[in-house]
Amino acid sequence: MDHSEMPFAEAINAMKRNLPIILSSFAETIKDYALPYERIEPIITNLKPLISSITTLSKIHRLAESMGEHQFVLTGRIPRPLIEDSASCDLDEKLSEFCMSDEQVNSTVSKCGLINDAAFQQSIRALYGGLYNLSIIGLVSILDRTLSEKSGQIKNVNFNTRYKSIVRQIQEKGDLYLDDLEAEDYLLFLTYPEALKLFGEDSDFTAEEPILLNRHWIMHGRTTKEYTRLDCVKVLNMIYGTIRLAELGEQDEMAAQKGISNIESD
Repeated sequence: MDHSEMPFAEAINAMKRNLPIILSSFAETIKDYALPYERIEPIITNLKPLISSITTLSKIHRLAESMGEHQFVLTGRIPRPLIEDSASCDLDEKLSEFCMSDEQVNSTVSKCGLINDAAFQQSIRALYGGLYNLSIIGLVSILDRTLSEKSGQIKNVNFNTRYKSIVRQIQEKGDLYLDDLEAEDYLLFLTYPEALKLFGEDSDFTAEEPILLNRHWIMHGRTTKEYTRLDCVKVLNMIYGTIRLAELGEQDEMAAQKGISNIESD
C-alpha cells in the first residue's frame, strides 16, 4: 500500500516528454492521408484537453506529495489557483489561502457523517469559534477512536487496484473526466498515507516538541503550541480520510465475499 513505490510520477513525466513526438507523428500521419483541415480540426480540438490534463496531472502529483508531507489530507479536487501557485515554498500559507473556507470545512464535516457525535460537533464549534487548542485536542481524540474502530476495514482496502484504475482513466481520458468521488479518492490515496505516518511518529518527550502535528504530544497533554485553524482542518481531514478508507474497505470485502459466493454456487 505504499504509494511511493509506484513509478507514477516517472510515467507521467515520460508521457509529457513523448507528447511532442506523438503529436508530430500524428501530424505526419494525417498529412499522408491528405485529409482536409475541417476533418482534422475536431481531432486536434479533442486532443488539447487531454494534453493539458496530462501536463496538469504531473503538477498535481508533485503538489499532492508535498501536501502529504505537510500532513494535509485532500478531501476533494485541488483548486486550480493552488496548482498554479504550487512553486511557492510556503505551502501552509497557500493551503490556508485556498483550502480553508467555511464551505470546504462544512463539506468535510458533512462527509464525515458524525452528526450524533457530541464530541465531534463540539470540537467543530470550537474550531469555528477560534478555540483551536481545545478543538484540536477533541479532534485528535476522535481521530484516535476512529482509527481504532476502522483500522480493520482500512487494511481491507484494495489500495493498489483502486489507485491504478483511477490512474488508468486519467491516462486514457484525462483528469477532467473523473467524477468528483473518483477525483476525491485519488487525491486521498496520494496524501493520506504520508500524513498519517508523520502524525503518528514516536517522539521523545525529553526533546523539543516536533514542528509537525504529533499525536503523542497532543494526546498525552505535553503540547505547548498555539494551534491554528489550519492545524485543526488537517486533523479533520485525517478523520474523513480514515472514515472514507473504511467505507472502501467494506466495499472491497463485500465484493470479495460476493465473488466467493458466486464461485461456490457454480
